[in-house]
Amino acid sequence: MNSIAIQEKAVVKDLAPFFICWLLYCILPVDNPSLWIVITKCSPIVALMHFALYNGFKRSYQYSCRILMGLIFCAIGDAFLVSEDYFVHGLLSFTAGHLSYILAFGFRPLKLMLYPVIGSMATMIGSTLVRKLTGLLVLVVPLYIFIISIMIWRAGARIQSGAWSWLQFITLIGSILFAISDTILGINKFIFTIPDAQVIIMTFYYIAQLCITLSVLEDKVKKPHWKNETVKESEDEREKKTETQQSEYGTQESEYDRQESESEREKEETEKKQQGKEREKERRRR
Repeated sequence: MNSIAIQEKAVVKDLAPFFICWLLYCILPVDNPSLWIVITKCSPIVALMHFALYNGFKRSYQYSCRILMGLIFCAIGDAFLVSEDYFVHGLLSFTAGHLSYILAFGFRPLKLMLYPVIGSMATMIGSTLVRKLTGLLVLVVPLYIFIISIMIWRAGARIQSGAWSWLQFITLIGSILFAISDTILGINKFIFTIPDAQVIIMTFYYIAQLCITLSVLEDKVKKPHWKNETVKESEDEREKKTETQQSEYGTQESEYDRQESESEREKEETEKKQQGKEREKERRRR
């Protein structure tokens, strides 16, 4: 059995608590708001927190820490959304979670041309929902839609042509599913009732969180394409510097050899002169 198959089995094993908690949430009654509902609803996200801690921190501490913070904020949002009275609090918690994901995904490469497509979809959804909003929701909901559109943009920007990984693609899918889940929630809450909306919303939501969390498995030693170019440039500069140093060293060696040969020549001439003087003295004595 090769190492890749072993790693895949280990990942599936580490994800088992997530799927068990998700199953429990689906089969147990969740009719009235209670502490039990909060626990069962948040437990799959807590299981993903453990997965990020155990599998991600040994690969990339900073990236995994930001994904973990996003999961924590989302779990808090889940707890708030159990009660209709704390809908705004839940929305703000999820906004903080998306900001953590955005920081994890980063802003390089920028790929600014991706956002107009995503932004136009977000604007269309936001303009539809905002007509039904009142009070503080008029500000909070558009802000939330804007932030989640940024998250999708940054997830998509991580995919590099010729240098992408399936984990990056899954992260983008997760971000899109998150937006779909929230769109269904908004339509069901503010526009019209959708049959079995809670089941649909939570299914998309848990899959989305799973996809985003799986991104911590990406080996951060393998740099994105733009970083590879930077490394290549630095290596080229280092090679040029080495060649220059070798050239300078060779020049110094040749200079040293020249000086040494001149010194030997001078020494030979001095010895010849000395021998000449000695022969002249002997001649005079005779």
